[in-house]
Amino acid sequence: MSEGRQSDGGEPWVFFTEPTPGTSNEGTAAPPPAAFALRLLPNHPNPFNPTTRLRFELPREGHARLSIHDVAGRHVATLLDGPLAAGPHELDWEADDLPTGIYFAKLSMEQGVRTQKLVLLR
Repeated sequence: MSEGRQSDGGEPWVFFTEPTPGTSNEGTAAPPPAAFALRLLPNHPNPFNPTTRLRFELPREGHARLSIHDVAGRHVATLLDGPLAAGPHELDWEADDLPTGIYFAKLSMEQGVRTQKLVLLR
């Protein structure tokens, strides 16, 4: 154990070199912030023709909307629009009637919006 005083003459301090009983922080660390984030993961496969799998994670139960837009921002499809439980989810998007191009998946919830670039290659 070391003892000292702040250089400004303030309160004394004590430094323990051995663990002090009852002061362990083990098991009390908060989960990383990403564990509570709204996430839209990369689709697979990408590029795709004509089907790709979209995976996402919701931080809590609530209303979620997953939509597809073209590069001009026009709405192409709504894949999901309703209540979902918290946690991981996935669904397949079939773009049978769309031309080759770049599209964007947009996941919206009260907690925010996430986008992911999708490449349809015929």
